[in-house]
Amino acid sequence: MIELIDSVDVLRETKKDSWGISVNSQTPETVKCRIMYSLKTEELTTSEGKKIGVTAKVYFNELFPIKHGDKLSFTDDFNQTRILEVLEVKPIKDFSGETLFTKVVV
Repeated sequence: MIELIDSVDVLRETKKDSWGISVNSQTPETVKCRIMYSLKTEELTTSEGKKIGVTAKVYFNELFPIKHGDKLSFTDDFNQTRILEVLEVKPIKDFSGETLFTKVVV
């Protein structure tokens, strides 16, 4: 099991403005998690074919309701506040099919 020793603020995408730009909620939800920083350069290809550098993987307990367009805010080990957009969400399941964690790539 993964020990949840970190926490992030989840800024949920609430709607799109008149220009079609995502507007995130102003009231963040603080959630316990585990942040695993990428030690090597990793790239993720979006559905549009654009390559994006992966900064970290965040693990939440059980099935956590988060989606593309949401943002995570956290303070890293160098005491810098980072606000990163969710790139990928994957549930991690055990052999019985029960969701143990939700893996979020930012």
